[in-house]
Amino acid sequence: MSIFRMALVLLAVVSGCSNPEYFQKKIDSARTQLRLSEDQKALETLSVTSDSGAPPEFHYLKAITLDRLGRNEAATAEIRRATAAEPNNPKFKGLELRFRLFARDRSSLDQLIELNDQFAAVGPVALYATYAFQAKAVMLSAENKPKAAEVHEQRKQQTLATALTLSKDMPEFHRELIVFAMQNQKYAEALSLIDGLLEVDSKSIPARNQKIQVLLQLKEPDAATVIAKQLYEESGKRGPGAEAYATVLSTASNSAEHDAEFEKLRTEFPYNPIIVTRFATYLTRAGQMLKAFEFLDQAIKEQPDKSARQHLAFVSVTLPLEIEAPEYAEERLRICRTEFNDPLLLEYFEARILYLKHQYREAVQKMLNIVAAEQKNPGRSSPLATDALAWVRRILADRLVGDQIKNVIDKTRDAPLIRVDDASSKPNDKPAKPDEKPASTSPDKNDKK
Repeated sequence: MSIFRMALVLLAVVSGCSNPEYFQKKIDSARTQLRLSEDQKALETLSVTSDSGAPPEFHYLKAITLDRLGRNEAATAEIRRATAAEPNNPKFKGLELRFRLFARDRSSLDQLIELNDQFAAVGPVALYATYAFQAKAVMLSAENKPKAAEVHEQRKQQTLATALTLSKDMPEFHRELIVFAMQNQKYAEALSLIDGLLEVDSKSIPARNQKIQVLLQLKEPDAATVIAKQLYEESGKRGPGAEAYATVLSTASNSAEHDAEFEKLRTEFPYNPIIVTRFATYLTRAGQMLKAFEFLDQAIKEQPDKSARQHLAFVSVTLPLEIEAPEYAEERLRICRTEFNDPLLLEYFEARILYLKHQYREAVQKMLNIVAAEQKNPGRSSPLATDALAWVRRILADRLVGDQIKNVIDKTRDAPLIRVDDASSKPNDKPAKPDEKPASTSPDKNDKK
């Protein structure tokens, strides 16, 4: 290339970098890429030869991009360039404070809350404040200040609601808003945001996976199954995709179509323990638990891998426990006992069965044995010990509530009954439940006169 032509190219680049339209195109493209979680692409879009003429919004988006890619110092430098250009812009100032919050700067907490008080109707500020209120609530709870923690939790919910309402103003933060919405059981709002992402990119795998999770929470498993099947087929029908599909399929309604889908998976992956156990779960949910047991027993017999057999046995015992059928659980433990190498796991199952039989003292003792064994040999059965401790708390809480109810019954047992014709009594104006007959004051035909 001649020197003259190189000079022309350089001139075009330099003039382009000082052109507002040039930067606006970069900003629009990067914002869409951030919305779709394409962070590296967004950085490539925002990486220009010279950004000396770039508007503050350019540096703001670049700061978000760099932060998501873990380049914290560079992100801080970019947001400072934005705030230097527009020091009174609340979303720029708020992002800088959020960076400080994530860097464990406690002073940023109150500053973010104060900024939200001043600019509550600015979407990004509401999102930043949501982080601040959440962190403050956790801190106050750790300091044993439950009332103050509850107040900040309520304010977090308020700012999150504001941020979700104003989500159209900040597509670059839709990813975070979806996560926040799901964490706080705002599934309808999360679904709306995800559908918006899919309008931009209908093939987005992260968005479709998120939609599956939201649909399951909204009790729409059949709709989730359709998407899961699409992802499985697009993945080339490989093992991990098959396991994910089977997991979602196990929540679907019982139908000939879903039966056939499981049959295909089992034919394609006959020894995959995840697919086998998901089918057993599907059968149990459909009221075919005995058929599920027969299927699991056959799968255990045919399974060549020892760890896979133990996984199948674990599910075989767990299924009746989950539907609170202690007699079946006891029988399954007797049949599958030899598949378990860990005596603590056996004790755990026995404790769960005792709990369902209302033998609380014995159940607690076995769970405490597991916790004590973990304390003697740390790391040996940490997850099991954690679960055992949770069960101890649950059993004690259930026992406490049961005792309180019993005390109330005992106290009211000898209380005088209210007469039907008592002047202080109110008419029975409650609507009858669907499965109940309306209350009647007329004598029954079969009453003896």
